[in-house]
Amino acid sequence: MEMPAGQRSIPGRNRCSAAFQADQDGSYASESRSYLQRGSNVKIVDWAILGVVVGASIFSAIRLAHGEWNRTTAHKQSERGARCEEYPPTPPAPRPDHIDPVIQTERLIWTHESVGGTQMSGDGGLAQGYQQHHQATWNDALEMLGLRDDPDWQWPGATRDLWRCYVVTIAHWQRYCPEALKSADVELLVRTHRLPTLPYRKDNNKYLELVLRGEN
Repeated sequence: MEMPAGQRSIPGRNRCSAAFQADQDGSYASESRSYLQRGSNVKIVDWAILGVVVGASIFSAIRLAHGEWNRTTAHKQSERGARCEEYPPTPPAPRPDHIDPVIQTERLIWTHESVGGTQMSGDGGLAQGYQQHHQATWNDALEMLGLRDDPDWQWPGATRDLWRCYVVTIAHWQRYCPEALKSADVELLVRTHRLPTLPYRKDNNKYLELVLRGEN
């Protein structure tokens, strides 16, 4: 169409006029449907491409994380191996003939005092438990241990627990014969268990002999 003199050509207006004219004869409707169809196809392709990109990104992230996990695991295993070399395995438990002398002394005492744990009361009820502790001796040890008011450590009930008897006896030795405890002087430990302030009194010799021989 020839434009009147002095009128500028505006592209957008011209396209709208052409579209309106085409719509009058039905061609614009057909063209619009074709354009929408092409747009839908483009959107499908775009979403497909986006899906591939996102999937590739996730896969890459998983691979990176897996690689980092493998490196971290290898590092931890390396550190663990280094620690194992620095700290050798705990040696096996000692054989009965290599038991710590202090623990062996504890066993000798309760084997003698309570006949292997079968007679838990002696001296007319004044001595109680595995190692026949008197109440004053027991309470004296609890004072050292800071357990004087602990209900689980009270005489005579707690004397039925062999482990508690061991702890009390060691605390007793720590007070009255610390050097003997340190050097594992079995004879003095046995003597002190019966007579802490007069371990070498003459009548204590027989007690020492019976304990060391495992007799009652």
